[in-house]
Amino acid sequence: MSDYNLRIIKEKLIEAGLKKGDTIFCHSSLGFFGMPDKEIIKKKLAEVFFDCLCEIVGPEGTLIFPTFTYTFSENKNEIFDPNYTKSKMGILPEYVRQLPNSTRTMDPFYSSVIHGKLKEYFSNNIPNNSFGLNSVFDKFYRVNGKILNLNSPAGTLIHFFERKLSVKYRFDKDFGGEVFISKKKQKIKWTIYVRDLSSPLYDFDPFPLVKYIKENKIAKFTSLGKGEILTINCKDLYEAVKKNLLLNEWFLTKKYSE
Repeated sequence: MSDYNLRIIKEKLIEAGLKKGDTIFCHSSLGFFGMPDKEIIKKKLAEVFFDCLCEIVGPEGTLIFPTFTYTFSENKNEIFDPNYTKSKMGILPEYVRQLPNSTRTMDPFYSSVIHGKLKEYFSNNIPNNSFGLNSVFDKFYRVNGKILNLNSPAGTLIHFFERKLSVKYRFDKDFGGEVFISKKKQKIKWTIYVRDLSSPLYDFDPFPLVKYIKENKIAKFTSLGKGEILTINCKDLYEAVKKNLLLNEWFLTKKYSE
């Protein structure tokens, strides 16, 4: 017996607050929705969700999916190629990455694939700092895009907020490695915002934040099958993070619930 069908997917996405013209950043784990019906099984699951999202936001909308790879991370010896390096973020981003009308950012750690009206805006002039000025996260914040979490408790945008608010348990760190640009191998340096590893209590814990935005009705959320869809405007989430970090600097870490 199936847990959801094609018609319900679109209904639930609209119920969660998505509409035409939206700019959306989507983290996803589609398997947690449970068993789809036969109509969905005949197609690719990722294709079904992507088509629903495209239909809702329309030609004026923009869809962004994380295609992170962490290619320059320690203990790796890989070359990042935006055209061929596979995403480690699930089947939906990997499906979109391979579409001919999508554009992927040149970021060996936190690349994103963009589809829609603003793909040039988000993909052009990306700095060598995944969370810096003019990064995808910074641009998304400036346009006040809409975060869409499909069975994901929180998104990487939170770390952009932490950097913006100068938390004490994270810091910028430089890495070096190789990338393919215009079919040529080049050595580059890249900066990301990393966690202080001196204590496991500094690990990211999104659940107090999720509880807060739900209880205060800052986010919209609904169920689909066995899973959940959550949406929230970027700047609303930022203000929620800022407010709670001012009350307790460990709000986004395991130390908060210690």
